[in-house]
Amino acid sequence: MIKYNLKCSNGHEFKSWFSDSNEFDKLDKKKLLECIYCSSKKIQKSIMSPMISGRKLKEDNINLLNEKLSGKKNEFAIIHFFYLIIFHLEG
Repeated sequence: MIKYNLKCSNGHEFKSWFSDSNEFDKLDKKKLLECIYCSSKKIQKSIMSPMISGRKLKEDNINLLNEKLSGKKNEFAIIHFFYLIIFHLEG
C-alpha cells in the first residue's frame, strides 16, 4: 500500500491510499480519479508514506497485542468464575 497527497487543478488537497505506485497512474489514465471537493478530474500526486512491514514490526505488534489481551483474559476469567457460581446457585 502507498499513500499519496493529492491535489486537484483547483488547489484542493486530500489524501488517498493505493495498492501500489502503478494504481494511481492506471486510474488517472482512465479518468477514474476525481477531487473529493469539486469533482475535478485533473489530479496530481506526491508521495506521502509507504506501508512499512517487516518481521520486527510484526513481532512488536504481536507482543503489544498479547500484552493488551492478557489483561482482558484475566477480566474474562473473573466474569466467567462469577457466572459459574451464579449458575450453580440457581441450578
